Amino acid sequence: MDEIQVEAADFGIRFVARLVDYLPVILAGGLSLAIASAVATGPVPAENDDSLVIRIGFLVATILYHAFSESIGGASLGKRLFGLEVVSEDLRPATLLQGWKRSLAFVVDGFFFGLVGYNAMKKSPIRQRIGDGWAKTRVVLRRSLPPALRRPTSIFVFSLFGALGIAAEGFALVQLCATWF
Repeated sequence: MDEIQVEAADFGIRFVARLVDYLPVILAGGLSLAIASAVATGPVPAENDDSLVIRIGFLVATILYHAFSESIGGASLGKRLFGLEVVSEDLRPATLLQGWKRSLAFVVDGFFFGLVGYNAMKKSPIRQRIGDGWAKTRVVLRRSLPPALRRPTSIFVFSLFGALGIAAEGFALVQLCATWF
């Protein structure tokens, strides 16, 4: 598949797609938080500050959302809206392990408002951020992929709903663990 020429997505469009992706993650986390609050028993002490737990919950939800949606469906909601797709370096569909790796590495790529990822992409001929290099993935313009290599819309929709559910569950699990410790 090396002879197939595809167009790599640049930093700007990937940055905007990532911003769009915060909306579904916030909705999934907010829904989990609302449900947890509604079913919580007993009063919560006023001095209890859950902001760190909520931040960790959103981090876990974000990683789960991106890992699942981009590996199973080829794109998160933001990426799909902007015509992007995540593929392996050889243009095959990314695996779940690759999705995990690139999502976990975003913690590093996102430092200084994405400057770390931007610098990595600038040095890469196929515009890979650190997470893409680690996972051996790339983000391309979907229209430049041959139709046979594009993920079907039905799989994307399935993965998106699954990713939102998994993100909500991850957020809820962090909240639950915090009550135990």
